[in-house]
Amino acid sequence: MKESQGRMHQLANGLALRSHASNEEYLNARLRRLRQYSVASISFVVGWSFVICWWELAAANGLTQVAALVFSKLILFGLATFTLRGSSIATCLFLCVCLMSVFAILSEIGQEYAYSPGFAILSAIEGSAKVAVLISVGRVAHFRAMMRTRGANERLRRGWRNGR
Repeated sequence: MKESQGRMHQLANGLALRSHASNEEYLNARLRRLRQYSVASISFVVGWSFVICWWELAAANGLTQVAALVFSKLILFGLATFTLRGSSIATCLFLCVCLMSVFAILSEIGQEYAYSPGFAILSAIEGSAKVAVLISVGRVAHFRAMMRTRGANERLRRGWRNGR
């Protein structure tokens, strides 16, 4: 009887380890998908910024506006590049730029639609893409924090079970 209980305990521990490993694999796969969505949304914002740059250049009046437009596109590209490379400072700055841009677009989209519905549609696409960036980066950060907290809680529970 004691042997069968010992064998059942081994099997239960083996299943627990396998389920824990499969759960970790699932969480890592989910984090990879969230990161891919984040990379795709950041890349779309930068790409869309360069696409709409031609219309912005056509509306620019003078060298100063053209220089400001080129400089802003370079800053956006640089922040996006460093964000994708993992810089937390660049990520914060990129998210601030996206958030301020969304507020600016939302406040002006009605007037822009009265002036030119085509430009309003382009701005709406840009605003939607930047909202997608805010959501995706926020979800990745939240998921990472959840995984860290979950791992800490599991380590704490294992320590208590082992008599520590």
